[in-house]
Amino acid sequence: MQAPVTLEQVVVVPRNGLGNRLQAWASAAILAAEWDVPLKIMWEPEAPAPATAQELFTPEAINRTFVDRAWLDEHLGQRHENLPRYLTVDHGSRSVILAGHDRGEQVFMPDLGAAFTHRSQPRSLIIIAGGLFHLPAASDFLRQRSIFYGRLPWASHLTHIADRQAEPHRPYCALHIRQTDRSIQAPTASTIRASLAELADTVPERSLFIAADTLTGRESWASQARGSGFDVWTAEGTDFDRTATPGALSAAVDWMLLSRATALAYPAASTFSAEAAVAAGRTDVSIPMQASQRQQRLRVWRMHGRNALTYPIRHWRH
Repeated sequence: MQAPVTLEQVVVVPRNGLGNRLQAWASAAILAAEWDVPLKIMWEPEAPAPATAQELFTPEAINRTFVDRAWLDEHLGQRHENLPRYLTVDHGSRSVILAGHDRGEQVFMPDLGAAFTHRSQPRSLIIIAGGLFHLPAASDFLRQRSIFYGRLPWASHLTHIADRQAEPHRPYCALHIRQTDRSIQAPTASTIRASLAELADTVPERSLFIAADTLTGRESWASQARGSGFDVWTAEGTDFDRTATPGALSAAVDWMLLSRATALAYPAASTFSAEAAVAAGRTDVSIPMQASQRQQRLRVWRMHGRNALTYPIRHWRH
């Protein structure tokens, strides 16, 4: 689909955690490049990603590409939270709004072209997203994301930290642990051990970087990885409270270090480390970890059982 002649810009409002935001930014950047129109980013802190754009990215990128909430509110004539869901045309601002929410954005991409043929001749595409989306005919989306991530304008103080910590250990592979993961797909301890063994058998590197969301999880798996023959290292001064700015900046450094690994073992349901593997260009040799189908079924049954047992109490409280 070619860019409509009236389209002047694509604006993306990344949402949710850092991995989801990077996915949305990459997707919007690839879309804007396909249409040869400028991209603007409105990066707004929220609980899963509390760091500001100024804390994460270079001043040059901020001045060139980023806009603030006041700019977007003025452009739309209202707060973006008040916009309707899914795919709509806002006649007042002459904008097409794509906000997939519970359905995601990709499901609406085949219909996106029809919105630009509307009599209002939209000038802006506003995308409010936390995930991946691309044109139906897009090719090589994986490689385009990898190239995009390699050009991310991280702030110099963050790249300095990542460079200083990675340099003595290169080349290295990586393990990402989500100790607080409660998803149905979360890998079990035995799955992680098996993935560590597979990593040890398939890559020549003995240097292993471990990123985790808790200190206890990182220390526990560092000990087990050493038992598998790895020379383990972790990021210095990590703040594990990802709801505050220092923790959000630690997460950015972890992501950069993961993205430089020669291979990763990571939770399959983790957008954060899955996109780091894409950035590294190593999805072919990396190991997405998840619980077995049997274990996932057991978790679903337990969840339904808990819901059935607690329903009377929850119903009474509400």
